[in-house]
Amino acid sequence: MTQLDLLNKKILVIGSGPEQIELIKQAKSMGAYVISTDKKTIPNIKKIVDKFYKLSASNFKKILKICIKNKVDGVISVCSEKATKTVSKLASKIKKPAIPIKIMKLTTNKIKMKNFFISSNIKTPRFYKINNFKDLMNKKDSFNNTFIIKPDESFGQKGVFKISKNSNNAEIKKKFFECKKFSINKKSILIEEFIDGQEINVVALVSNFKVKFLSISDRLTYKKGQKGFGIAYKHSFPSKVSNKIQLKIKQKCKKLIKFLGIDSGVIYPQVIIKNKEIFFIEVASRVPGGKMRELSMIASGYDPLKFEIFRCLNYKKLFLKSKLKNFNTKKNIQIKFFTELDLKNKKIIKKNLKKISNTNYIYDFNFPINKKVPILKNSSSRFGYLIVVGKSFKDVEIRLKNSINKFIK
Repeated sequence: MTQLDLLNKKILVIGSGPEQIELIKQAKSMGAYVISTDKKTIPNIKKIVDKFYKLSASNFKKILKICIKNKVDGVISVCSEKATKTVSKLASKIKKPAIPIKIMKLTTNKIKMKNFFISSNIKTPRFYKINNFKDLMNKKDSFNNTFIIKPDESFGQKGVFKISKNSNNAEIKKKFFECKKFSINKKSILIEEFIDGQEINVVALVSNFKVKFLSISDRLTYKKGQKGFGIAYKHSFPSKVSNKIQLKIKQKCKKLIKFLGIDSGVIYPQVIIKNKEIFFIEVASRVPGGKMRELSMIASGYDPLKFEIFRCLNYKKLFLKSKLKNFNTKKNIQIKFFTELDLKNKKIIKKNLKKISNTNYIYDFNFPINKKVPILKNSSSRFGYLIVVGKSFKDVEIRLKNSINKFIK
């Protein structure tokens, strides 16, 4: 693949945050002319893109005018549900490829999503739509012990809480209003049965209704106590669940994709395995964040970003076009995220960071060491990460532990 593959192709990227910057850099390396938008003024963004407009993703009318004025060949975004909804609306207006608006609404609103699971006979934890605190108090007793509340639309574990039904009313009420604060419509939230099982992330590409699975990995989250519930502190590939269960996951994912009617795109289902039963928690129709793009790419040799760039420009034979010809896949991958819980009475040894960067089994790492470590509230509270690769699970576990011991004492 040469840098001129996308010469003279104009792409509009909605959002210019860290994960969109990766997308922008990828498109530029392929020869595209890139226009980007963001509600904030991004430092040095004009050195990276060809044009930049300071606009929120919700400012649909002005962004549409930019599309028409610049005669863009494709619109795209990744990792942001708000931005990808705007992409679907824009693409519909200017007749460019994107996930249809109807599907995007289903895969961004948790209540609509859950109702879709039920109507499609796809197993999901028991749930109810909650409009007010009285509803919550009436429904909580229908669960055995603990339950989860979530905003109708959110990301990064914002506003998600695990609650014991025996908690005092004041504590439940406080969490209810905190959850509702993150709800898009500010009217309803979701109450859901808590299933304590193995969490699994799936990343798949769909082209012309054909599905290619890039990775099935374990998602390890904080579950004990109230702090950081549901936030992933590690991703591990390959999953420890049996090949038989993984085959069933693939079959059920294909069924879900068929029922959604997705003919082309990146699909990101999250499931829980409990007593060999598969429960679908959520499904996103976009490139995932949280380093899941990197994990799926290292595991498969396919880059979801490159796939999406070609797809938004209506290229055919996407599985061939998105293949990274010289990319060396790895059999075992672990991504460790760091939070304040990793630093209790410990310190980062700054001088050892350079030693880590020179280690061949470290695929990537990032530690903004001069910034204050945030209080653990959601996924954005993770202050750094370390991606370690190897030939076996044991090998990677040892390497990860040794690497951590080099800079946290």
